[in-house]
Amino acid sequence: MNATRYKPPELMMVCANEVQLAQRNSIWFQLNVGANTILAIGTVVTSAIFFHRLFKKKSHFSSSMNVLLGVNVLTSNLHSFIYGYIQYWSLIRALLYHDQPCKIMFNEYECFPYYSLNILSRLMMITLYCAQTFNMLVIGIYPSLPESKIRGFALVAIALISSVGLCEIITNDGPNDNIQGNCLQRQGRNLDELKEQLFTYLRISFGVFVASNVALGLTYWRMKTKSNSTVSKKYQSIANYNASIVLLVITALVMIALGVYSYATAYIVDHVKEIDPVNVGLWTMWLYTYTIAEFVLPAALLLIPAIIKRQRKVKVAALTAPMTPAEEQAKYFKSLANDWDAELARKYPELAPVA
Repeated sequence: MNATRYKPPELMMVCANEVQLAQRNSIWFQLNVGANTILAIGTVVTSAIFFHRLFKKKSHFSSSMNVLLGVNVLTSNLHSFIYGYIQYWSLIRALLYHDQPCKIMFNEYECFPYYSLNILSRLMMITLYCAQTFNMLVIGIYPSLPESKIRGFALVAIALISSVGLCEIITNDGPNDNIQGNCLQRQGRNLDELKEQLFTYLRISFGVFVASNVALGLTYWRMKTKSNSTVSKKYQSIANYNASIVLLVITALVMIALGVYSYATAYIVDHVKEIDPVNVGLWTMWLYTYTIAEFVLPAALLLIPAIIKRQRKVKVAALTAPMTPAEEQAKYFKSLANDWDAELARKYPELAPVA
């Protein structure tokens, strides 16, 4: 985060070795850039549709959750932009200097600001999911608590402060004299420290998923057991439950994506000596599932509510479907029988059938 305080020293020119040059010129690196570009376009398009519906007041969520989701979608797009910029910068340099090992690589001093921004936006995504889950728990435990955008913005502020603090801790060693193939992967890091960081991400992802399930359970329990004295309260209870289902599915998908990256990268770190050196960096790039998580959030916010709405329409249609002639006749005679019994009980109570 404090990259501006680091003044690049006069570095000796360090050239790429054969392994690094092979990684930089690999077709798999170029395909990875293409795949992430497709995901980035999908993220931007689905995000635009989500915000269009949000501003049209067609959201299925509470006002505080709308704030959190909106900021999270913006953060996902910010991370997508930063990551894409870094990748295309790396790709252009690889294409221009494909046969010049002394120009094709980066040094950490030119990369460090972008590396830090990428870390910060990534941490913001994680802390915002923590904030969303906390908000779900609050709604589940205190359903009568007045809704407010202020709560959403307060949780966003806490997430931002937490992210800045964590980013400062992660990047406080500053840039070093190493060279690297892109501004995403630093060389010469303490592997034990890196593994601990990855497993911390993994534990947070698991905790968020468990807490989301608890929030859904609380919402379901209140919907089924608590008396809803008015139609509006009953509707709000059902709406909270449906929103919890949507958020749980989204959280599960995103946490799985983030967990795959953390676990797979930790596995590569543990078995780095058993893997072809050329493939180590390439595999890490392909396993960077944050770009998938970015797309999942806005896409799922559009798709899952649409599925729930469609299912609700099917149920309503089944209840209001026109009856067949035989069903209408049976209903008519049943109505006549009920009217006959009611009239008999009114005029001749002593003859009325006893149940």
